[in-house]
Amino acid sequence: MALFPVVAAAVIVTTALVLVASLPLAPGYGALLPYRTAALAANFLQYRNAVIEYVEQNPGFAGSVSTTTLVNGGLLPSGYRAIGNWTNQTASGQTVVYGSMPMDGVASVLEQSDGDYSIGINNAGRLFSPLYGDTGITVPAYVPNNWAVSIVQTG
Repeated sequence: MALFPVVAAAVIVTTALVLVASLPLAPGYGALLPYRTAALAANFLQYRNAVIEYVEQNPGFAGSVSTTTLVNGGLLPSGYRAIGNWTNQTASGQTVVYGSMPMDGVASVLEQSDGDYSIGINNAGRLFSPLYGDTGITVPAYVPNNWAVSIVQTG
């Protein structure tokens, strides 16, 4: 019986490694190589935080807020340039921010956000975190599989 926890842990670790290894590189990743992974993560978090702040400042907002609106509203600095294909959608008090990113980028986002539970990847419609595993949070169907995603209750 004492062997069961060891075997169970090995199965969990192996499953996580297989999931990570099977994730495709983000489209255009080669163009992102000059940027460090930390910069990619910081850029995503800056965008995500601006979107959340915009939604909080505009009760009842639903839809997608453009980067231009975020810059013009002072929530992103002038000259902000997304170094990923970040997008967002807000509906029914839930704000979803997502984009393609390699797994090391997602890990860096989690590191920079102090392990924010709302951040991970879409794994077949579930939010999977490299830190927490399957969070049990359902990811909307419009988010492509294996993309970085943050799901936050807003409003």
